[in-house]
Amino acid sequence: MIFDHAGNTLGSARRVNLTTTTQTFTDFIGSRDVNDFYSFSLNSRSSLNLTLGGLTTNADIQLIQDKNSNRIIDGISEIIGSSNLLGIASDSIRTTLDTGNYFIRIFPGSGSTVNGTNYNLSLSINTAPNSLAFTIDNPTITNTGSLNISRGQVFDANGARDISVIDFQLFQNGLLVNSISNDVTRITINTNDSRWGSFTHNLSLSGLNLAGGNYTLRATALDTFRSTSQVVERVFTIAADWLSQNLKDRQMLTLVKNLAQDGNLSRNDIVTIFRDAKDNGVVDVNELSDLRLIITNAPRFTIQDHVRILSNKVANGDMANINSGIGNLFAGSSADQLEKLLGKWFFGSDRPQLTSTQFTYREARGALFQNGISYQDVDQGAIGNCYFLAGLANTALRTPNVIQSMFIDNGDNTFTVRFYNNKVADFVTVDKFLATLNNLNSNYVSGGNIPYAKIGGRHDNPNTELWVALAEKAYAQINESGWTRGPASGQRRNSYQAIVSGYAGRAITDITGSSTQYDNLDSLDMNAIVTAFNQGQMICFASRSSTQVATNVVSSHAYVLVSYSSSTQRFRLYNPWGVNGGYENGIFKNGFLDLSFNDLLRNFLGWDKTI
Repeated sequence: MIFDHAGNTLGSARRVNLTTTTQTFTDFIGSRDVNDFYSFSLNSRSSLNLTLGGLTTNADIQLIQDKNSNRIIDGISEIIGSSNLLGIASDSIRTTLDTGNYFIRIFPGSGSTVNGTNYNLSLSINTAPNSLAFTIDNPTITNTGSLNISRGQVFDANGARDISVIDFQLFQNGLLVNSISNDVTRITINTNDSRWGSFTHNLSLSGLNLAGGNYTLRATALDTFRSTSQVVERVFTIAADWLSQNLKDRQMLTLVKNLAQDGNLSRNDIVTIFRDAKDNGVVDVNELSDLRLIITNAPRFTIQDHVRILSNKVANGDMANINSGIGNLFAGSSADQLEKLLGKWFFGSDRPQLTSTQFTYREARGALFQNGISYQDVDQGAIGNCYFLAGLANTALRTPNVIQSMFIDNGDNTFTVRFYNNKVADFVTVDKFLATLNNLNSNYVSGGNIPYAKIGGRHDNPNTELWVALAEKAYAQINESGWTRGPASGQRRNSYQAIVSGYAGRAITDITGSSTQYDNLDSLDMNAIVTAFNQGQMICFASRSSTQVATNVVSSHAYVLVSYSSSTQRFRLYNPWGVNGGYENGIFKNGFLDLSFNDLLRNFLGWDKTI
């Protein structure tokens, strides 16, 4: 039976109303009826599903949009879809269409017989996501960063739960660069209108190896029927790859790119980069140039300040490198020299020279701090550096937070220690090896075996507090750099002996960065001292020589003012020898002195204060 329900021109096309339910239309096409036309309209962006089946000979199908409404097919520009499978195989078209009027044309295909064929035309539509928007919060980014996508909104008349994915693709100059796999699959449904959904997304560019330049991020919303929204584009810029443009050594370039993917070069990263320069047993000119360039551009890699400063001492030099005999790094330096510089600055392996052959280094088991920070932690040892210990005690008394932040625990039994060079932070690293007596069974100072700061403690006691001893050791080490103001010896060596004798006020400046002032003590100073102390200033007193002091006062010694009683007008001074005091020439000297102002005048010749 021959059917002819469809129109034979665009103007007479059979009108159909499409829904989500599949409708099937049966008709005939052949030599006596060479064109069947159907028309339909869409009032929203929708996905069309079209199948032509039930054939006994070949027939083809076209999807047409009469753009100028002249009821004529004006060439291939108006044919927006087609299927022309050979033989009796079913043809199909599945596409997403915008709002508008459309036509379907069915006609005999290549090789069809003159008898023609009945056919079944099956049609359905699904409303597609018809609104999509989002914002890129950081439109300028590095090629290892992540695009922060926010304020994402999508609308689907079928409900936002119908959305299956927001698909992203990356283009540059109109060409597809990457079909990104990290798409949005989680949509938050609007509680007031379930047709709307929202999303945010973090789209990592790491691993895509994108060159610097402008890019377009194209996004499309797809529903469960794979219907698509309109394409939304957002432009962003990848900053030029600074590393590739500036580093010369290709092996180091690859390493730094890998380590800097998180936007940061840590202490361990920097050490790894330095050690990469040891390849082939020598630091060549390109490697040295790259190392220096990285350190100069530390903010680009968010290198921590102490890591930057220590790295600079390795890459660009320091007086301590020369004074130690290691020497500054240069193009042609051996791998061994570089490793010694790393050990000196990052691992504390260049330890201070000891003052006696009866002392040897052993690793301490104690903790940096025990039960908080107190000036009473200070307990001077066998070298005459009361000025420095008094500076530590004063700092612990007035600003214990400065002591706390003075140490950075590197997590490998080393500590980076901060001092101040002309009020600018400088750093050195110490390990946990402290001077000990060769004879661990010696009765030297109550059976202890630590001869310097924290004298009398034991290196193998986990309860021994280490911060004072490590600060003393660090001060001896950084003395070699030639800028410390506290020591009076003028010896710029990495040695405990080189920090014997000095100036308490200047040591406070080295420790805290604060300015200090020294004045000779006279009868008019009492109010000035009390006022400064009550204002929170650090104050040290310098005692007179041995023939001018009372028997309970250590001569030529620095004391710390720790309290003042306005009711009794007495000053309480702390002796850096420690709470329990000690002996000078067989005479016991107290750990604390409680003195009147006249006592101060008789026994002390000057005082330092912070200003």
